[in-house]
Amino acid sequence: MVASVLFGLDIDLSHCVSRNHGLPCQRHVHTFCSRPPSGWAQLDAGFVGGFRRIFAKQALKEQLQLASSDSLTGALNRRYLTSQLETRRADFVRNQRVSSLVLIDVDGLKALNDRFGHKTGDQVLKAVVDITLQRIRGSDSLFRIGGDEFALILADAKSHDALTVSNDIRRLLREHVSSDRPPFSVSFGVCCVDETASSDDWLARADEALYEAKRGGGDVARMAA
Repeated sequence: MVASVLFGLDIDLSHCVSRNHGLPCQRHVHTFCSRPPSGWAQLDAGFVGGFRRIFAKQALKEQLQLASSDSLTGALNRRYLTSQLETRRADFVRNQRVSSLVLIDVDGLKALNDRFGHKTGDQVLKAVVDITLQRIRGSDSLFRIGGDEFALILADAKSHDALTVSNDIRRLLREHVSSDRPPFSVSFGVCCVDETASSDDWLARADEALYEAKRGGGDVARMAA
């Protein structure tokens, strides 16, 4: 049972908590807001109304975060990447605000899984996310879009800026030696929004740059031609 003690009132919130990760679901939030526990009648109506709105907004935010995140690494997922590419592309068309897309691929992840097991592969994926998040800014976004592939949107960054960030991440991953997993490398494909005709073209050109990086043996960052 989940309970909250607020200004001396024991308020039972167990009916507001879903079984999914212990977070409130939208249906339970609606029930709570329309039929609050009896103890709430002792509080000021304006305060209660404000708390209801805060509670509902936070619950919805947590629900959306779960829906848009990869369960293994915590990175955002591919569906959310699609909407963000369209949003960043529209922002460039309207306001000339540039962003760069970086596609990241773990070199030889299948071979690592085959040799050391999927637990080791999962540790590699988590390391990629952890190190990348240490290097990027709060305005940037990291997505997991496939088994061994990630995407990074860098706000207000041209291609050469994104290339610098990519090489920084590559270096940090090489330096991040851990006893519980084998060494590995990553490849990067970089493309700036101002070099593309649409969000689909943006993704395709970054993918072509990644292909060139992989074709040369990997462990390198390449910009779109």
